[in-house]
Amino acid sequence: MTIYVFEGPDGVGKTYCAETISKELHLPLFSFPGKHTPGSLGKIVYDIHHDIDININMLALQTMHVAAHIDLLLNHILPIHEQGIDIIMDRCWASTVIYGALYIGDTQLELRALECVVSAEKYIWNTIPHNIYVLQSEQSFRNNVRDFDVLKEIYSRFAHQDPNSIALKNDGTRYPVDFVIEEIKNGKWQS
Repeated sequence: MTIYVFEGPDGVGKTYCAETISKELHLPLFSFPGKHTPGSLGKIVYDIHHDIDININMLALQTMHVAAHIDLLLNHILPIHEQGIDIIMDRCWASTVIYGALYIGDTQLELRALECVVSAEKYIWNTIPHNIYVLQSEQSFRNNVRDFDVLKEIYSRFAHQDPNSIALKNDGTRYPVDFVIEEIKNGKWQS
């Protein structure tokens, strides 16, 4: 079976699409880093990232995200996947690379280290059939999304470079939801 992942900048509708498809097709839904998954490292990392006021190096923060992703993959997602069940996901390793690289800046040492850290997670992903739908919209559906235009461009390049990714326009209608539901039902575009 396949893991169907929604990626893109904050505010393009990833969570809406993932939740809607999960409900309509009765498929399990996971959100990285696992903030809603009981017993996962993801909740701790999410709280550190969003709720605790500390000054932490961006590479260190992204490394914690990768650790949470690996925990979620190995302890929660793979056991379900091995039962032959399709899975819907809100984000994957791509966000770690894109957001990490944007906010690390031009520090080559840290950028190279980020690539090395993420390679461990990508190694696991490469053993799992998965499709990444990169949602694109002209503007964010949320207010005040930091660096939206820059992120939009980076995600667009990613969608055209990554062999498991496809760009999918989100104009605020049900189009992306209906498109992915049809692909899942018809078994199209699986890795």
